[in-house]
Amino acid sequence: MADGARKRNTGSAFERSEITVLSMGGGVLAQLHGLGSETRVAGLRQRVRTQLEQDGKGGFNARDEHCMQIILCLGGQVLKDDQTLGELCLPRKVTLQAVVASPGYEHLKHLSNQDSAMRRKAVRALGNIGPPAAAYSAQVKELLSDTDAGVRSAAAQAFEKFGVAAEDYAGAVAQLLQDPEASVRRCAAKAYVAMGKRAANAAELLVHQDATVRIFGIRTLSEGLRKVQYQDHSGRPPPHLQDLAAVLRDPDAEVAKCAATVLRGLPSPPDSEIVALFQDNRPGVRAWATSMLCHANAVMYTTQLAGALHDADAEVRQNAAKALGNIGSPSAPHVQGLAELLQDQKDDVRYWATWALGKTGCAAQAHSSLLMAILWDPCSRVRCCAAKVLVGARSALTAGGATINSCSSASAASSASAAADGSSSASAAADSCCPESAEDAVAAIAAALVALSKVNRPDDRRCAAWALGELGPSAASHAEALAHLLADDDASVRRCAAEALGKIGTGASEHVSALRPLLADANADVCHWAKWAVGELGETLPATAPVAATQTAVEPRAAAVESPRDI
Repeated sequence: MADGARKRNTGSAFERSEITVLSMGGGVLAQLHGLGSETRVAGLRQRVRTQLEQDGKGGFNARDEHCMQIILCLGGQVLKDDQTLGELCLPRKVTLQAVVASPGYEHLKHLSNQDSAMRRKAVRALGNIGPPAAAYSAQVKELLSDTDAGVRSAAAQAFEKFGVAAEDYAGAVAQLLQDPEASVRRCAAKAYVAMGKRAANAAELLVHQDATVRIFGIRTLSEGLRKVQYQDHSGRPPPHLQDLAAVLRDPDAEVAKCAATVLRGLPSPPDSEIVALFQDNRPGVRAWATSMLCHANAVMYTTQLAGALHDADAEVRQNAAKALGNIGSPSAPHVQGLAELLQDQKDDVRYWATWALGKTGCAAQAHSSLLMAILWDPCSRVRCCAAKVLVGARSALTAGGATINSCSSASAASSASAAADGSSSASAAADSCCPESAEDAVAAIAAALVALSKVNRPDDRRCAAWALGELGPSAASHAEALAHLLADDDASVRRCAAEALGKIGTGASEHVSALRPLLADANADVCHWAKWAVGELGETLPATAPVAATQTAVEPRAAAVESPRDI
């Protein structure tokens, strides 16, 4: 009874006292009037915690002991939980201070230490605590402008570990992206992405002046984009996909390579969304979009691809031509646009335009004269592609009758020779053409190839020999040009010439004598094809026919010159 009365008296003695609840920054969170019936410091702490929980103040989770610490102080003295109010000899009217802190408050005093090593150690300790220590973001922010680069890096790393709990300080961290130290910029980039909208912040890094920061932005975006599986069937492309595509034009090769690797590993957006990117003002995005339509199923977008043939960017034009070629004959209405690209300034554009014309079928026949003209293109790849396309049109030429714009053998040869000498342009050679029969068209192609076989470039002579062989018996009247190539200094040219004569067959039998020396050629491959060609020309070799080197017989190859690859 006496103890109970003493307890009540103790509580009533402090009814005029109060507890002021402060944050670590000094702000007043709450004020409790009277100490109630509590007799121990631990009970007062619990009362403060309960009050904060009810008020929802302080920005801390009052239910989690690890996320909020409450320290009761009297003046400069920290009160311990096992102390009683009686033994503290408190006056009747007293003001206690309850300081609300997150874990790590013991490190705050070291953040302003004159020793940079101590500052670095303290901010790292706060970072290791993670989001609960985000209450000290204001103090950590001051270290972002520290004179020591190691301290700035440690402060950025701490914000990275605070994550979205310190989102309000993302702007301060973003300023650190311009730090003169590369290591600090990298730490700032990681923190900036972790502190807010991850994808949006990572996309901002793609235009940073530091290549390592841009690569980090790419990799961060890729982690999020890989999670997109189109489960809602909305048909929308992953967010920021076009931002990644724009980085394909990055001046740093490693950055561009990283972006290309990431894009290859992502699911392809719907074609309808890709076509919409044709209007993007960034060339890299348009180039990527056109490259994504290089498949036969894009047939419904031939009109948009034809429009891209006139794009200001060369890679966009090249990809559009490639895409139309892959679509094939449905692209026939747009052959005029492809033909215009045969005079493009860029080698790759002319190459793919030539290749695409060959894939459009009979529609390309109207431009065969231009194709013959670009047999004199300055790019060897383009010349060989033109030869392949012309040879591929042989069946259409012979089956379609007088349906093409061809030219006579004489005019083709003279125009081609003039172009080879540099005295006439490709367009002038094309202008000399006139409609003739299909037989004349084949002869014109053969004449142009013969002229090509006389130039001082081994790869052109090899290409011309192969193409003449592909024309087969139609090229019999030009077998003499092939016979001259049998004595070429280049072994691959001799081999192609021998093979071509064999494909022409008996129509070239008068040149069998030119083939015999090759039976003893120093090159085993030449020997083999010479032997095969002699047999095709109708002559039987004696059992003791000289052969320079033994080689297992193989079937004749379909082509001695590598043709443009299909995609």
